[in-house]
Amino acid sequence: MHQRHVERCILAEQQGYDAIVNSCVSDPGLFEMRSVVDIPVTGCFESATHLAATMGARWSVVTVEEVVAKRFDKLLVDFYGVRQSMASIRHIGIRASQLYPEITPTEEVARRVIEVSRKCIEEDGARSSSPVVRSCPRFSPGTSSRILWRSSALR
Repeated sequence: MHQRHVERCILAEQQGYDAIVNSCVSDPGLFEMRSVVDIPVTGCFESATHLAATMGARWSVVTVEEVVAKRFDKLLVDFYGVRQSMASIRHIGIRASQLYPEITPTEEVARRVIEVSRKCIEEDGARSSSPVVRSCPRFSPGTSSRILWRSSALR
């Protein structure tokens, strides 16, 4: 799978793209991609967690399902050096492939993200003024706007 990412990265650079964002939050092939092009390449998890670490004292990650939360904790948190400022990693219990509005209603996804985010603050020590990193690009735009609108209830 990483080979496909690398090939697409090379093609993007040849087509004149200025930068590449690996939109899979597990950051697959990120370092392989960086090694073959001269344009910036970043990954969602790396970027989001480093940004969160600069914005707040204690922050959390909310992801899709337990297996993904465990993968992030085992493979990426220490690798990116963000464990010290991270309060927790929690999941909403929905597979990424089920996050499409026609499969799981946007309102249900938003409800779960808000519920889990609240637990990050109340039980794990995440600061309400710090970011909660949502770790799946498939959280729909509708879900994002509902979460932002309701996040004021977390503060």
